[in-house]
Amino acid sequence: MQKFELQSQTGKPIDVVISEIEEEIYEHGHYLHLSALTTPLRMLILSCYEVVKDEYDSNDTEWQFFRHVRNAAAHNGKFDIRSTPQHPVKWSSKEITAVMHGTPLFHDTDRTQSFLLPGDILRLLRDIEARVQPLPTQAWNSVDARGLGAAGSTPRRPGPLDPPNLAAPDVRAVR
Repeated sequence: MQKFELQSQTGKPIDVVISEIEEEIYEHGHYLHLSALTTPLRMLILSCYEVVKDEYDSNDTEWQFFRHVRNAAAHNGKFDIRSTPQHPVKWSSKEITAVMHGTPLFHDTDRTQSFLLPGDILRLLRDIEARVQPLPTQAWNSVDARGLGAAGSTPRRPGPLDPPNLAAPDVRAVR
């Protein structure tokens, strides 16, 4: 039996038996895999919504869709729709309606249905990003050369799916 210890600052080390982890993955791997993917996606949805919420247009169907997806992400991955939406809630070929209250955003436990797949979230975030107004040009006049406002190009605000900007913008230029 192969095992290793997880050290802890708050108590005794914890023995982890590798064969037990292998067995758990074998027996419940489909569920573990999807959870391992959908949990970070839910966090990404929540984070991106916080970044763009000031641009929110309550009359726009895609913004409504994004808001409901965000709410589902915040409610343990299930839609929380307590009344009929006042505006259509559509994006791409998908529509959210009041009858979806309590249904899962990504998958149910037996994987028989899925409203959205992980790739759909990335596409939705790209579509929402395209609707957001760019920051003033002078705020991004010295970002790096990875397409985020290199010298001679038109600077733009990085989107939620852009790589991290390791060379921070020169905020002194804004003053």
